[in-house]
Amino acid sequence: MIHTKSDSNISDAVVEVHWSKHGTDENGTIGRYPGMSKFSIKDINPNNFIPVKNLNKEDVLTWIQNTITEKHMKHIDTQIKDVIDFQLKDRSEKTMTYDEFPWVNT
Repeated sequence: MIHTKSDSNISDAVVEVHWSKHGTDENGTIGRYPGMSKFSIKDINPNNFIPVKNLNKEDVLTWIQNTITEKHMKHIDTQIKDVIDFQLKDRSEKTMTYDEFPWVNT
């Protein structure tokens, strides 16, 4: 999802991008990390501005990557690994559905 904003110099400037990074282990288990990058319309150079209709995936990916530090990327990768590990965890406990709760009258 992309959010845009306009001012007196620029129309429909991208100011927020919702994204996600996915990771897959050797068994095909997938982990996902949702993220968001914000941009200020004040920081956009009108001479280098790309209208939304002319944007491509590579442009937006570059913008997102430029907002993520190495430390933050390590955190994202750790979170993805944790999601994968959680899915692989021993599931010997019983999972109950809402209608199985003792206080729910069916």
